[in-house]
Amino acid sequence: MNVWTDRLNATPVACAVLLASLIYGAEAHGETSHGSEVLVQSERLEYVALDMAAAVFVVRQGTTLFGHDVDTGVTRWSFALDPEKGRFLISSGKSRLAALYPEEMVVVLDTATGQEAWRSAQQEDGDLLSAQFVKRSDWLALGYRRAAGRFRKQYAWATFLHDPEGVNRYRVPDNYAVATFSPSGEQLGLWTFPKNELVYWDFVNDLVKPENAWPSEAMLRVTDILANGAALALEVDEGNFMCYILKPKTAPMAHPVGIPGPFRNPPQLLEDRRRILILDADPGTMRVYDGETQEELWTIRDGEHTFIPETLSADSEGRQWILSRDYLGQGWLWPVE
Repeated sequence: MNVWTDRLNATPVACAVLLASLIYGAEAHGETSHGSEVLVQSERLEYVALDMAAAVFVVRQGTTLFGHDVDTGVTRWSFALDPEKGRFLISSGKSRLAALYPEEMVVVLDTATGQEAWRSAQQEDGDLLSAQFVKRSDWLALGYRRAAGRFRKQYAWATFLHDPEGVNRYRVPDNYAVATFSPSGEQLGLWTFPKNELVYWDFVNDLVKPENAWPSEAMLRVTDILANGAALALEVDEGNFMCYILKPKTAPMAHPVGIPGPFRNPPQLLEDRRRILILDADPGTMRVYDGETQEELWTIRDGEHTFIPETLSADSEGRQWILSRDYLGQGWLWPVE
C-alpha cells in the first residue's frame, strides 16, 4: 500500500489522511508500534467510513460526503445530501453507506462509487428512527415507531431487514433485536429479551429456530456470534462496556467468561470471527483477544490517537484496517492483523 506523498493530490475539502505503516507479526502479549510514517498537513475532518476492499475512505463535511482514494488521496466521488431535511445520521456496512433522515427516509450509497444504491421512505410503517447494518454485511435493518393503544399514547416498534440491493425486505419478529448472521451466513441471529435467548431466524421462510439459551441470571445482550457458536455478549456499566463469552447451557462451563474491562467502545469480532477487537478505555489503546481462550494476543498504544470503531474494514485479501484521529484531527490508517 502506498501512502500520500504528493500534497497536490489533496482535495480542498479533505486535504489529507495521515497513513502509517505498522509492524506485523507481534508476539503474543507483546505490544506493537508504528514504524515509518508520512505526515501530510490535514484539516480537521470527520471520518465516517472505510472500505478497504475498494480502497476508499469517506469523510463528511456539512451535508456533503466525499469518498477519497486511500492510496493517492484523490477525490473519487462526492454526494450532496438534502440540507432542507435537517440532521442526518450515518451508518456504514461492508461496502455500503446509509444516510438516515430520522422520521423521513434513508438513502443507501455504494462506498466505492458514491452512487445511490437504493432508498426507502416507507411512511406506512411509521416513523423511521434507526438504520443499522448487520455486522460484516450490507444487509440493513430499519427500525420504525408508530402510535398504538386505545388513545394512541403508546408506541409499537417494528424492524425490517433489507437485502443489499434494497429489493427484498423481511419483517423481524416482534420483541427481537438483530444480532448478526449465523457463522454459515444462511440465517440471522436474533436476541430476545427479557428471556435472554439467542435464536436463529430463517428470514426467507419466516421461521424462528431456538438455538441457544443462556442462564437467566446473565442479564447480558448478545451482539455477535463466534465461529465456534459461542456468543459475544455485552453489559453496559455507567457508559462503559463489559465483554463476556457465552456458551450454551448444554456446553461445559456454560456460565459467562469475562474479558477484563471495562472498555469505552463495544468490542467487535474480526473477520475470522475468532478474534475480538477491543478499543480500550485508555486513549489510543487497541487490543486483540482470542475469542476461544480469552487470551490477549497483542496491544497497540499511542496516547495521541483515538480509534474510530465504525471504520473497521477488511481489504480484498482479508486483512483488516481501522482509522484513528490524532489531537489535530488528522487521520491514521492502522492494520489490525
